[in-house]
Amino acid sequence: MAAQMTSKLHVCIDCGGSKTVAVISTLSSEGEAIVAARGTSGPSNYKDNGVHIFLSAIRTAVQSALSKVLGRSVELPVVDDILKERNPINSESQKSSNLYSAWIGASGIDATQDIRTLEPLLSRLLSVPLTSQRLIVANDSYILCSPLLSCPAPIENAIVAIAGTGSVVVSFRRESGSTDDGTKSIIQLARAGGWGHLLGDDGSGFFAGREAIREVLREFNLEELEGHTSSSSSSDDTRKETLRSLLLSHFGLDSPDELFSVIYAPDSTSAAPSDGGGKKPEWAQVDRKQRFVSLAPLVFHAAFKLKDDTALRALRTSVSGLAAQILSLCRRESDPQTNVGRRVAVNTTVLCLGGSLFGVGDYRDLLLEELSSIGLCFPHVVFVSDAAQEGALGLAKLFG
Repeated sequence: MAAQMTSKLHVCIDCGGSKTVAVISTLSSEGEAIVAARGTSGPSNYKDNGVHIFLSAIRTAVQSALSKVLGRSVELPVVDDILKERNPINSESQKSSNLYSAWIGASGIDATQDIRTLEPLLSRLLSVPLTSQRLIVANDSYILCSPLLSCPAPIENAIVAIAGTGSVVVSFRRESGSTDDGTKSIIQLARAGGWGHLLGDDGSGFFAGREAIREVLREFNLEELEGHTSSSSSSDDTRKETLRSLLLSHFGLDSPDELFSVIYAPDSTSAAPSDGGGKKPEWAQVDRKQRFVSLAPLVFHAAFKLKDDTALRALRTSVSGLAAQILSLCRRESDPQTNVGRRVAVNTTVLCLGGSLFGVGDYRDLLLEELSSIGLCFPHVVFVSDAAQEGALGLAKLFG
């Protein structure tokens, strides 16, 4: 759609490990927040890809969206030029800008120094000044709390739980009148996890894959202990599709004890056996982290379609760590001894779920079951399927 030049345009950019999505919003003639256009580009995880690829992916996605809105080709500043001049623009220098506000939520942005580094660069790239919440640069969890902007009282807090390739849990509070123009703003309170796959990532695709392998190996060790082996299994059992058979087939293996050669092989390995044509197996062409992550769809299929007990155990273990992190950010009326600090009251909090894994309803249900078992029942639970869209609409509602 082509928006009138007098309309305020707002962009929310979701920067992820697999793609970048930019959604532009505005207000309709009836005053309703609407999506004007969207653009996409390649991966933009800040830590994995570095600042140049990060900014280039944002530039491509926003240019695409703006061109659709304005009905003409739009060229944002070249990234190399942006990197040479790092000062943010001010309101006076924004006369030719098309964007009124921008909200950038990026995976891999965790430290305050990351934000301080990127704010002036993004200000110049998007021609949005660093004033009155008009340019927000934060971890991707930030845009997933956008439902908090429209939740009625008494909801005043949000806990965002993301489960994708990695995971993180973050709490937020809505405050009114804290910006220069008196509009509502959202502030981050605390976080749990988000430490990367070596230290955490509970509930993530990596964690689910790792737990699946651990469960298969435990089961294999138990069979050896009790004198059962795959060779002594019935032909019906060996033909049955299970989590074990799926994992072994995925890696081209015959027995669980061969999994070690795959899991511990270097990121780029020449030691992997090749087929007759000298081609290396697919698992040898990706890093070790991705070997675990690639198993998540198989684990979900085994757990939710095949009803495989081993896969279900792996996923329950996976979500239990994430549930414990959510609990750590909460205070319950039934537990008055808890030090309040920045903990949020469950009865005034919306739980916002995001990430590709929570796009599977059965996995969301597993988390909610685990939360209920530890006494956490949120009054509102929202799955944010399109974080960039929700964030963009939230900006339009915020600034008009």
